[in-house]
Amino acid sequence: YNTHEIAIYDGSKLIGVVGSIGSGKSSLFSGLIGESVHIGGEYSINGKIAYCAQIPWILTGSIEKNILLNLPLNQSKLDRVVAVSGLESDLKMLADGIKTEIGENGVNLSGGQKARVSLARSLYADADIYLLDDPIAALDAQVGRLVFSKAIKEYLGDKTVLLATHQLHYLQEVDEIIVLEQGNMVEFGTFTELNNKKDGILSKMLEAYRFDEEVEKKDEKEKEKGKKKDEIEKGEEFITEEEKN
Repeated sequence: YNTHEIAIYDGSKLIGVVGSIGSGKSSLFSGLIGESVHIGGEYSINGKIAYCAQIPWILTGSIEKNILLNLPLNQSKLDRVVAVSGLESDLKMLADGIKTEIGENGVNLSGGQKARVSLARSLYADADIYLLDDPIAALDAQVGRLVFSKAIKEYLGDKTVLLATHQLHYLQEVDEIIVLEQGNMVEFGTFTELNNKKDGILSKMLEAYRFDEEVEKKDEKEKEKGKKKDEIEKGEEFITEEEKN
């Protein structure tokens, strides 16, 4: 992939990274942590990086062990990380709570639970720079909003955060946006700048995203109407049977 010159000096900045599937979002992060071959140009990073991968990984051991990852226990910090990652209700349903064993021979977690454990691990690391590769993708709307507001915006409010996401409705709340296409950075700027750009890539993505949301809402309304119609018909059938009896 190729990028233009980007300088992020502010230690409290949230950068959205967007693009279609295969555009290079994960590859960008891979390059920043040194897992991709660097063939030209220069980049420098000042500070400790925490990386939350798109596919969460789990160690065999307790949930607590997975979050701490060999770091010393700070109970108040752990409690807050668990809360902002939306894990409190999940832990309450488990008999052993945060001490529950997961991984091989342990309790099986859902995709969303694994994503939040992985996010909690990154938060607990207390880094300077956070690379979050679509941690909201596996979450439902309510939990996703909690994680974005409490973990990404609030808990990491004084950090530099690069957030790769397909949830374009969050972009109005980030400071700047990187738009990738076929491995190239094609746009960089604020939401207002890019959304108002005539024939811009992001503005077209947002238009398509809004259309998809409208179609989805319409489908949900039709399904709800269908359910109500079935309930009414079943009620009428029940009344008819009662009259016969």
